[in-house]
Amino acid sequence: MNQSDRTPENRSRQTSSTGEEQKIESGCTVASGLSTFMKAVKKDGAGWADSASGVEVSWFSVREKSSSSILIGKSEGMGQLMRMIRKVSEFDADVLIVGETGTGKELTARCIHEQSPRRQGNFVAVNCCAIPENILESELFGHELGAFTGALRQRIGKFEYAHKGTLFLDEIDGMPLHLQVKLLRVLQERSLERLGSNETIPINVRIVASTKKDLKTACARGSFREDLFYRLNVLRIGLPPLRDRRDDIPLLFQYFVLQACSRYQRKPPSIPGRVWRTLVSQSWPGNVRELKNFAERFALGCPGELQNLEPEETPSAPEAPAPGGQGSFLTDQVHSFEKALIEQELKKNRGDIKETYTVLGLPRKTLYDKMKKYGLKRADFITRRS
Repeated sequence: MNQSDRTPENRSRQTSSTGEEQKIESGCTVASGLSTFMKAVKKDGAGWADSASGVEVSWFSVREKSSSSILIGKSEGMGQLMRMIRKVSEFDADVLIVGETGTGKELTARCIHEQSPRRQGNFVAVNCCAIPENILESELFGHELGAFTGALRQRIGKFEYAHKGTLFLDEIDGMPLHLQVKLLRVLQERSLERLGSNETIPINVRIVASTKKDLKTACARGSFREDLFYRLNVLRIGLPPLRDRRDDIPLLFQYFVLQACSRYQRKPPSIPGRVWRTLVSQSWPGNVRELKNFAERFALGCPGELQNLEPEETPSAPEAPAPGGQGSFLTDQVHSFEKALIEQELKKNRGDIKETYTVLGLPRKTLYDKMKKYGLKRADFITRRS
């Protein structure tokens, strides 16, 4: 690959392959952001993890400069999703992610990439609906000098830039039919030809595609190729809508409020008990994205926000424990977070203690003490590097 072809636009989409912590949009590292979260929970006395249920809070951290750098959940649906991500990450097959708007399709794709052997390669995201049809082919496959009017230099496409990494094709259902044919051939042959060239270029890339539509219905209507659907639908991940994981709403809301307060340098507001109950009762058609936007407005103290959020009739909605509830809820919440984070980093770093305590921002002795506390043994995480 010609290094000079890497444009600033392409470089901006690259996931870091170094061991250095990068900052999320709030201005805190992922580790320190979670530390702040736990401290805030302790301070405010807000607990909502049901210790009797035996369900642990867990998440994936993604070292990426993004306001949504963390996938959080303690519900059964999120537990299934996270187990699926871990399993899918072990294989190199293509993945199709299906979910409503705002459920975290790109974040899930990033998690798969970060957990996979391709983590050292680029993560390249392309929204198939956001790029004009007349330049999408060039964006994906690249072009040669003079291939068309305005092609003043050679340019590699997203497929080549994602070589040895992951290419995320968001809203794949919006890709024009004539490009679906070319995409199918690239997926089958694992090679491509730039526009204006006869040279075949081999590529080594994993494809993760996403859609919010029913592709089988699209195939029946003739707007999506059936052969491409079956080629993409090797490993399928369905993302649960927020209304089906109501147990996660207080947890997510608290995190987003603290994130917004950190970003705008505001003191975290108190959250009345009625707010928790109202939040859980909402249907949230925009899913996590809508909840995040509301949390940000709440953190900024926008007048009338609580009045505009009226409780909905949802008999099946679970009750969220009010702030200042049973202490065991809070203790279990914090311990689950801490254990899961340490376990996640040990697994990611293959038992490397120095890398783990550096990422977590902990003294070496403190990490050892916490590992002993939670029964975590370094030997259980040591694996052979590929």
